[in-house]
Amino acid sequence: MDDVSLAAMQARVIEGRIDMQAIHAGREVLLVAPEAYYLNVQVVRQAEGSVSVGIDEVTTPKEGKHYDYIYHNDMFRAGQELTLLRLLPASKTEDWMSMFPKAETLQTALRNQRTVRIGAILGPDSSAGFGSVSNRGEMATSFAGLQALGMDDMGYHSVALSLNGTPGEEARAYLHNTLTDIALRGDDMQLYDSYQHAREQRQWMVVLFATLGALVLLFFVLCLSMVNNALTNRIKSDRRAIGTLRAVGAPLGAILSSYRRQVYAMLAWGAVLGLLLSVAFVWWTVWSNNYSPQGISFAWLPVAHAVFLALLALVSALGLRSRLQQVTRASIVDNIREL
Repeated sequence: MDDVSLAAMQARVIEGRIDMQAIHAGREVLLVAPEAYYLNVQVVRQAEGSVSVGIDEVTTPKEGKHYDYIYHNDMFRAGQELTLLRLLPASKTEDWMSMFPKAETLQTALRNQRTVRIGAILGPDSSAGFGSVSNRGEMATSFAGLQALGMDDMGYHSVALSLNGTPGEEARAYLHNTLTDIALRGDDMQLYDSYQHAREQRQWMVVLFATLGALVLLFFVLCLSMVNNALTNRIKSDRRAIGTLRAVGAPLGAILSSYRRQVYAMLAWGAVLGLLLSVAFVWWTVWSNNYSPQGISFAWLPVAHAVFLALLALVSALGLRSRLQQVTRASIVDNIREL
């Protein structure tokens, strides 16, 4: 870390002191080792006999709260000597980044071993951001100290830039273009712009939902057109029957109820089959994802299907009522005379 950031660590010192000269000379380092860790463990049994374990870990206990495990720092103290060992691959062709490198790779590795003292023990930092020293066991030193230890020849794997606020469009474009130019200088360098990625995700979601909405609207119009055409043809062929029913005193509500049941009967088979398919798809998705949030997120599908059917039935019923009212505007004699 730079000297200013190291000096700011003074507020986190719980034992020892920060000696910048000793750090620059490579004699001392800072070590994150809180006085205690308080843990609560929750075991949840999932489907298929699997078990998930959730761990709630804090360094400052809440008053009156019970903790399953308490681990005190009985290993590290200020002034204690540590042996640091770094292994480097003997050649660039070796698979050094593997989690489990081959034994031959370890045997031929270049060794850099140094002994340092713990100058100060640091407590946790709840507001730690990218690049800060916050996890237990992490050590901090200066650039000069890293050079004194002979460990400054690795270069950078990644560089992250974090902003305090959301930049304007002009500033964002300038940063993105400038960093892209820098990334193009190396063969293995890549730029990941989280802001641009989030914006592209939002744009993609808008396009996706607009497309889905257009498809749903298209199918809704097709279904409604088919139902209305069937009703119109049936009402035209039943004009005499409607006139006869009116002649014997049948009210419009009874006639409307008869045709409404026919509409629901037309929709029933497709509605039941579609709902069953929706429920089966959701169940398969949830089960295949082992009850993960990704699978459960599809639970809205049967609800959307039910809403679609309810709207279709409602609009069809309103259209049916309008058509019957047009028929009943004519006299009963005209209805009976129609062929």
